Amino acid sequence: MMPASLLRMRYVDCSHPVSFRMPHWPGDPLTRFVACAGLEEDGYQLRSFTMSEHAGTHCNAPNTFFEEGADIAAMLVPPPVLPVVVADFSDRAAENASAVFLPEDLLRWEQEHGRVPAGALFCLHTGWGAKWNDPAAFLGLQEQSSTGISANSMCFPAFSPDVTRLLVADRNVAGLGIDTHGVDSPMDETFSVNRCALGSGRLVLECLANLDRLPPTGTVMVIGGLKLEGGTGCPVAVTAFVP
Repeated sequence: MMPASLLRMRYVDCSHPVSFRMPHWPGDPLTRFVACAGLEEDGYQLRSFTMSEHAGTHCNAPNTFFEEGADIAAMLVPPPVLPVVVADFSDRAAENASAVFLPEDLLRWEQEHGRVPAGALFCLHTGWGAKWNDPAAFLGLQEQSSTGISANSMCFPAFSPDVTRLLVADRNVAGLGIDTHGVDSPMDETFSVNRCALGSGRLVLECLANLDRLPPTGTVMVIGGLKLEGGTGCPVAVTAFVP
């Protein structure tokens, strides 16, 4: 029987559906579905699909950047169940699509909501989830050429390296989450935020959905993913339990 405490909670799906139409990082493989069996010919339906390990709502693994880093199977066993805090950065992001969340932004959030608890997943709500069905807007593409799109043309809000170091080293968070396609600013070609978090064994969740439906504190999030052996990341199903 389901515990009464869970029955009193509201459930929020924080994952986007996997589709060939969803935004894809420039140069990454596109998501494809191929029919392998059909009702008329075979009596059942079956498809195969291919996608990037870092497409859709996904979790990154340390071996993305570190040769001896853990793979995604190790990061998601057992499936993480974490308290979540959410910082609303959407007003700043609406004013400046290149805005980054800074230490002073964190301190202002803590003045209102209290110190970030150790072991929490720190999520940044930028408002970018509302752009999901418009890939060009979601990626902040400034220009496209006949040969494709370039990562250098992207623009979206992100964490700053300084606030990431503060969250990891001083607040001891379990990881970072964001509703854009990256915790790093597209202008940071060294992926310093990812490297800081993953190098310390923290989770990194990107392309989260519905962060606007979560309160600043009090939420618990369950993260379920594919145990890809050697995987540098994988799509994840993220469910938030809101009191």
